[in-house]
Amino acid sequence: MARHPLFILASSFALFLLIGGAQTASSFAVQQPEDSAMKEASFTLGPFHLDRQYPSMTGPDKREKVTLGAGETGSKIWVKAMRLDIRNAQGGSEPVDYLCHAWLAMDRPGDQSVPEKTKGTVTTRGRNYYLEDSMNFTLSGSHREIRLPPGYAIPVERRDLNATVIAMALNNEDGAMEKDLYYTMTVQYMDDAAARQYGIKPLKILSTFIPTIDVAPELAVLPGDSICFSDAHSAMTGRIANTAVFPVPPGRHEFRTVLEKTGIFEKGGTIHYMGTHMHAFGESMALFDKTENRTLWAGQVNQRRTANATPAPDGWYASAEGIAIDPAHDYELVGVYNNTTGKTIPDAMAMLRVYYSE
Repeated sequence: MARHPLFILASSFALFLLIGGAQTASSFAVQQPEDSAMKEASFTLGPFHLDRQYPSMTGPDKREKVTLGAGETGSKIWVKAMRLDIRNAQGGSEPVDYLCHAWLAMDRPGDQSVPEKTKGTVTTRGRNYYLEDSMNFTLSGSHREIRLPPGYAIPVERRDLNATVIAMALNNEDGAMEKDLYYTMTVQYMDDAAARQYGIKPLKILSTFIPTIDVAPELAVLPGDSICFSDAHSAMTGRIANTAVFPVPPGRHEFRTVLEKTGIFEKGGTIHYMGTHMHAFGESMALFDKTENRTLWAGQVNQRRTANATPAPDGWYASAEGIAIDPAHDYELVGVYNNTTGKTIPDAMAMLRVYYSE
């Protein structure tokens, strides 16, 4: 895949790039006590050329290596939020419906003795989860912003400030089009001294998903295979090169998986933030306490994935008080799809990213 360089701010529409270091008033939707200590850095990828339909996980994608918090001298920074803005070549705002996903993934510690193929943000991987050893923010669906609740952030050691920004475009429109889009990710963070001043507490990340093997075991592959779906229509040929993608027949279907004992579900803790990731025709996701037979949280997913038709963002969870997890309990992840077409959807996903304190 060809690499596409980041550019420096050069015109009214090209917001390229790196705005970092200076303190700034928060431009995020929800204001918090620690906002006065926040700094921002912005990274733009593009252009993404859209000239046809691009269903989930098939659109053009770009990625770049960046440095977050360049020039910081403290032992670490604390990452609080990320927002996505999509603009066209004329500088006009475009709807988030053109987003499949956007990531900020911090690289692993800079130990050169670690083989290249083992580097990344994932240290532990199971049948229906991956436990991340570093900061990773992901936006998807109709959600434009992730912002952790007051008093919480994710610490990143100064030696680990190298990161990768990734974005993939989505287009479900039927008609002909010619459009170039630019995706800007704005990251908000504070330095270590400010985090101590405001008593910021650390969060960890656990990503859970409904695995192929629980839905269509005959199509599943080994857990070591990629979680990134390289061919969104391979299910039609009987080949699923992913452990988190599954087919959905016509109609409404509920899919469930019992979460493995890892991270917060092994040691206990409190969930403070949850974000969903589903593809077209996804309806809802829920975290279910199987031991107590009750739903802890359910989030509705916006199914309208055509441009300029988004009525509201997907339902995500954010709370300083949080949801307590008892490691003695069993928990399920529940995903609902409502396939209103007359054919099987080959590339459904149902993921829940959990940000928690111990």
